[in-house]
Amino acid sequence: MTRILACLAAFGIARADGPAQGLPLRTATAGAYFARLQGSHAIRLNPAGIAYRPLPADTLAKGPATAPFTLTLFSVSAVAANNAIDTHWLNNQLYAGLDLREPGSKERFLSVFPSDLWRVNMAADVRSLMLTRGNWGLALLGYEGAAAWDIPADLIDVLFRGVRFDQPKDLSAIEIRSHRIAPLSLAYGREVGAGSRPAAIRRWYLGAGANLHLGMDRYRLQTDYLHVLSTADSLQIRGQTIVHSTDRPAGSRAAIQGVGLSFDIGIIAETRGGLTLSLALKDLLGRMVWRNSLVTLNRFTLNLRARESGNILADYNDALTAFEEMIAQPDSSYTVTATTYPLPVLLMVGGSYALTPRLVIDVAGQRVLRRGDIPVNGPAISLGLQYTPLRRIPIYAGVGFGESARFSWGAGFSLHIRRLQWSFGFGQSDGVFNGARGASLSTELRLVR
Repeated sequence: MTRILACLAAFGIARADGPAQGLPLRTATAGAYFARLQGSHAIRLNPAGIAYRPLPADTLAKGPATAPFTLTLFSVSAVAANNAIDTHWLNNQLYAGLDLREPGSKERFLSVFPSDLWRVNMAADVRSLMLTRGNWGLALLGYEGAAAWDIPADLIDVLFRGVRFDQPKDLSAIEIRSHRIAPLSLAYGREVGAGSRPAAIRRWYLGAGANLHLGMDRYRLQTDYLHVLSTADSLQIRGQTIVHSTDRPAGSRAAIQGVGLSFDIGIIAETRGGLTLSLALKDLLGRMVWRNSLVTLNRFTLNLRARESGNILADYNDALTAFEEMIAQPDSSYTVTATTYPLPVLLMVGGSYALTPRLVIDVAGQRVLRRGDIPVNGPAISLGLQYTPLRRIPIYAGVGFGESARFSWGAGFSLHIRRLQWSFGFGQSDGVFNGARGASLSTELRLVR
């Protein structure tokens, strides 16, 4: 592996020319901003950015500009968010020492949770060996994983208030989703000749890419109905659930359980007034086929009887000794088949303008044209800012609104050390600092020429 990286780096340094390039705005804002992509950042998002190289406003380009060589050695991003718990609540309830036996402590503890659903989601994206040379881009190693939980308020009441209640509890809104995918991408972008562009356009670029999605596993739990009934000395749970999961045949060690294909197209235009516009369609015509998809239907009735009335789940040790009978009546059926699920299709538009040589402002919008089996992360509208007080240490900031979070923000920097570019970004969602309900982190190391 070391020899391969050394050869790739040597090829890029020997053949490329021009100043070092790189726009790590997406990484340095921890995903709060998602447009103005260049080099290896453009793979999987806007392939036209593979060939895009910004030029000063007073430069007259004579023919197509030479596209930079970029090689992402590693890129890691992660996000965790929910719609109820913020940093202030964690510091005051959990980290400060939680004692639910004090009067009113349960009410204070549970007051933060919503009255309908508590939603929790996590996602991680790991990349390596993403490179561009000339008009071509290639992403060899990648990992995308995500998980989401929908937890109804009644379940939180049962867990923390006990199971002594007059009315049945409806837990039918419980849903769990997760997936892991390894994408491979090949993309091409180039500058369009002067004879085919409008007079107001100084330069413009077209790009297209194909993506192969290798699915490792998929899980989804849906609840048709799930009711909890409580009496003076018993607890009864009745439900019907459907579980979609990947099934490895006995003795199989195959890591790939599904295959998908999608396409990306993109346009970048640089006007003579200094405004840069971009448009991209991501995962166009995308489909994911899971070859060993296990669909399990469960119908069950569970009776828990206690020797005496009271809160039988007030203490786990007491509960273990109090149960004298557990009667389960499962009725399960399953099928194994190949199932096809659509991938979400995204429309992304953006624009950037250099207010000064050191200050650039960006605006972008994202719209989901088709919902898919995989949830969409990222804001619907975002603003980005790049400020370069020092030549080798630009600073970035971005804010986003809508889609996966009502509000998100991110800030970071990029450090240039010769041909290496290290970027780091941190962000939060649905609040700022102690009031935030989610956090995101991203970092990457690239070789840029």
